[in-house]
Amino acid sequence: MLVGLSLARCVKDIVNDEVHEDEVLCIIAGTKFNWENSHIFDELWSIHSHKNLFNNDSWFELEKDLVYELIDYLWSQGKIHQPKLYTNTPTIDRLDSNRYHWLECILPQEHSTPTVQEAWDQYKFLAGLTGEEKLIDK
Repeated sequence: MLVGLSLARCVKDIVNDEVHEDEVLCIIAGTKFNWENSHIFDELWSIHSHKNLFNNDSWFELEKDLVYELIDYLWSQGKIHQPKLYTNTPTIDRLDSNRYHWLECILPQEHSTPTVQEAWDQYKFLAGLTGEEKLIDK
């Protein structure tokens, strides 16, 4: 499972088939929008769809409809988290999202401890009870 640190870069990776949307646990976005607002996508598109020489988050070469459908899907699945909706102060250090913008959520087996394994087993049990089996890497 992956946690994204940049909405624009993560959307670009998913649309370009570098990451599958089912691998995404959530994307922590630096945005503060309400997707229910009908003009918000046009605002996002106008910001990110222009050729950009300073970073690699441009949607310049992406199809607008695909980007819209993906963001709509991620939003409806509760996978876009916007800390700015809840606080005016930064809640996370943006790390160095110019170098990387995905974080892996699961520890490799060689780093696992009995406590981590127990927590993972409990998570799998709860995911099964809530009908979220698709979140479990079986």
